[in-house]
Amino acid sequence: MIGYWYGLRLPGIPGIYDGAVDLWGWNPWIGNNTTLYIGYSNIGTEDLTPTIALTLDPVLSYVSATTTATSVNGQTIIWALPVMTPGTNAGITVTVYTDPATTPNQSVLDYVVLTTTENDINMVNNTDDVHGHASTSFDPNDKAVSEEFITPQDVVDQKKLEFTVRFQNTGNAPAVNIVIKDSLDADWDLSTFEMIGATHPYTLTVSNEVAIWTFANIMLPTEDSDALGSQGSFQYRVAPKSSLNLGEQLTNRADIYFDFNEPVLTNTTVTTVALSTALAETPWATDCSSRLHRAMGWSTSVGRMHG
Repeated sequence: MIGYWYGLRLPGIPGIYDGAVDLWGWNPWIGNNTTLYIGYSNIGTEDLTPTIALTLDPVLSYVSATTTATSVNGQTIIWALPVMTPGTNAGITVTVYTDPATTPNQSVLDYVVLTTTENDINMVNNTDDVHGHASTSFDPNDKAVSEEFITPQDVVDQKKLEFTVRFQNTGNAPAVNIVIKDSLDADWDLSTFEMIGATHPYTLTVSNEVAIWTFANIMLPTEDSDALGSQGSFQYRVAPKSSLNLGEQLTNRADIYFDFNEPVLTNTTVTTVALSTALAETPWATDCSSRLHRAMGWSTSVGRMHG
């Protein structure tokens, strides 16, 4: 498998209008620039005319993007994009700045919405959000998971978890090739594995419960020479098997190989199967959810929509 972003299309069925968007990125670094990545695609069978709107948390300010914005109005950045043919995938890298007055560990929420001129048949995949915490420093090679807890019903429904792997060249020479290995043990249903996107071209193999991303000839510059250019990331989804029991944990880690160096080990993500009554939202999650619902005009009883 080779690519940046891709989606699942419905081949041979005319009249399907379906756009999709995903958002991921680094935790905001107080007083510094960091990056967000927007991946969007036409997964239908007809041409689409998309517009993307990214709304930043109040502590963030827009700096630039790899695709020129159509408008910037306060915290909202809009891109009116060219017509996309079926199967088209593209992405926008956005640089943002975090206010130096931001409180460390403060919750931060950004969200993106894709609209189309045409009548999109599936609005669930037209919006996504990323929430994190403002930091004063960060581990440049890490892994994050979308859910810390899932319910037994989520397990039965095989709710997909989203994983983000981020990497940075902190060495003293450009990284020519980067290989990332991710062990997906017997708790995962690999038939549900789905790539969301990546910042650089890659090849991917998934075999014997190991996913391997190869960024060949990436020529990733050093942090000292190009702080933002020295970073990369990718995101994927996968569902656990429906046989998990209450109290069991899903753990995951990635090993990052920069050329011939010893691997850099990311942190281990943990997702626990727990009863819904025990999943009281943390204050930051409640705050993020409420702000997103207000901004999108949703009732507070409506759950967060995922890409």
